[in-house]
Amino acid sequence: MLGLLHAFSGGTSTIDGWALGLGDAAALSALLLLVGVFVRLRPGLPVVLVRGLLALLAGYFALAVFFQTGSIAEYDRAAEKTLHFHLDFHLAYGAYLGLISAGILLLAAALELRPDAVRESPAGLLAAVVLTTGLLVAFLLPWRSIWLGVSEPAAVVTVFFVLCVPTVWARQRLGRHRLGSAAVVALFTGAVFSSQAFLGDHVYGAWLGLGFGLALVLLAFIERPPLWDVSQLPGLLLALGTVVVLLISSLFLPWQKTCFGGQCVTSNGWDFESGSGVALLAVVLAVAALARYEAATLVELAAGLALLTATLGFELVDRPGVGLTFAYGSTLGFAGAGLLVLLVLARARPNAPSWGIVGRRLLPIGACIAYLSILVVPWWTVLPDGAQEALALTSGLTWLTMAGALLGIHLLGSWLRRPATRRAGVDPLVAAPIGLVAVVALELIRYRGHITWGGGALVGLGVFLASIGIVENRFGLANFRVPEILRVDRL
Repeated sequence: MLGLLHAFSGGTSTIDGWALGLGDAAALSALLLLVGVFVRLRPGLPVVLVRGLLALLAGYFALAVFFQTGSIAEYDRAAEKTLHFHLDFHLAYGAYLGLISAGILLLAAALELRPDAVRESPAGLLAAVVLTTGLLVAFLLPWRSIWLGVSEPAAVVTVFFVLCVPTVWARQRLGRHRLGSAAVVALFTGAVFSSQAFLGDHVYGAWLGLGFGLALVLLAFIERPPLWDVSQLPGLLLALGTVVVLLISSLFLPWQKTCFGGQCVTSNGWDFESGSGVALLAVVLAVAALARYEAATLVELAAGLALLTATLGFELVDRPGVGLTFAYGSTLGFAGAGLLVLLVLARARPNAPSWGIVGRRLLPIGACIAYLSILVVPWWTVLPDGAQEALALTSGLTWLTMAGALLGIHLLGSWLRRPATRRAGVDPLVAAPIGLVAVVALELIRYRGHITWGGGALVGLGVFLASIGIVENRFGLANFRVPEILRVDRL
């Protein structure tokens, strides 16, 4: 993350790693790696594997930021030829610091994952590693004109799924998941391929990436993995899976239609970070429902999906007078998201919270709602101009703020369903607020020249939630009493 704070290009003006679209993804993956290293994960999780994958993810995005810097240099050189002026563009020390960090992270990932791969390595693992490596390299190549594939919002999600593929192939007991994981990777690679059509025709990187994605599906078929017996699945679960497929498919259709000068261009759902987030949560929801996760997890994921779908709707513009209208894909997507949320609620059947316990936790619950409101509502640009400028942490939705919103939903759910007795281990009431503060702090560093009242309020709410979480963890809010010396009502 230090590399993101320093200049990535030289000359009369400079840019830093945050100015690139992948800066948020690199910072978020580094933050997740820190959590994996310093926080004791849930019992039963393969700690070494999780840390290795997070290190690989952080290292890859740090490398991607470096390559995207070169892509911007190519764009500037093209502008120089078109506009006939001279540009002196070169990499600065921040780029090399980021590159060194990427190398260290990739080496750490290799050391973490090597014993696991050696212990259990089926025959197809080498082929899967070659194909996934080829796909990751293809994302660092131009896909449209000079624009790299990894710069697309859908590519950020795709990289996460791609890095999970060798893990699925490395374990015999996960054999039935190989075809599904390969299909998801191919689907999201197709999403990257279909994004930003107005940037020009596809070039060699796009065709290489699409080929590697399809080859991975072919490899899964060749190995003839054991498949799920669909007839044994509950009808509600089949309906949920079908709606997930329809929702993700709708993202390939036109969502926004722009007409000017007698010509019209369209944008699909994958052109927006919120659309890629919706697809990610839809896949995670399907997996969680299939794995029979607890109802609270399903409800939180459904709430996050509904929030991102609403955000995607606000990002679209419906102004027929200036040639901007919703396209039919958005209608199908909104209907699919709504139906998916209803099916998840029917599947989870969440219990109503104990209102007696909730009554004693109104203060932290209200703070969670306030945090989510200040963070999310400015995304929708529905506030008056003065309030929008004062509250907006960023100019729009980013991967960091998206993670903050999902973490805020989880924290709100944790306060609503927390049992009266305390549990051992890392308490989400303490850990989640620290994450909320970290996410906002990174965005404040990014926009350090324009810190808003909303950013300060989010930090204050995060610190307050962490403090009250510590009180709940140690004493319980029901048993906590203000010391007599601090009670102003006794003065």
